Amino acid sequence: MWLGLEPIYLIPELNAILYNTLCKISPQFKNIIKETYVKFYELPLLDKIPMLKVEHMTKLVKVKGAVTARSEVFSQLKKAMYKCFRCGEQKGPYFLHERETINHGACRACQASGPYLLEKLKSVYRNYQKLTVQ
Repeated sequence: MWLGLEPIYLIPELNAILYNTLCKISPQFKNIIKETYVKFYELPLLDKIPMLKVEHMTKLVKVKGAVTARSEVFSQLKKAMYKCFRCGEQKGPYFLHERETINHGACRACQASGPYLLEKLKSVYRNYQKLTVQ
């Protein structure tokens, strides 16, 4: 039940526990895989699509239906690394969730308030897709 009610808190914890367990079993696992994901099978409660309401937002729900539309795959910034444009000092990492914004503050080296350039090669992205279920 907790998984359905608080997935935002539980799923990252379960992913971390899985990763740490696999690293204890096989020490070279860290060199091969950087992140693991727990897979859930057969949630106990089935919700009907017409009965979904605002209180179901940010909850994990199980529905039966057909996917009628899907978006293209989007990339989303997960871990951001920035560089000060003036002095080259590196800032970060910043770990982002959903649509958070970053407040950089002043640069430690030159005390400038920006601009900052995103270092794309040092940043980490994840993919997501939007589905319409009927």
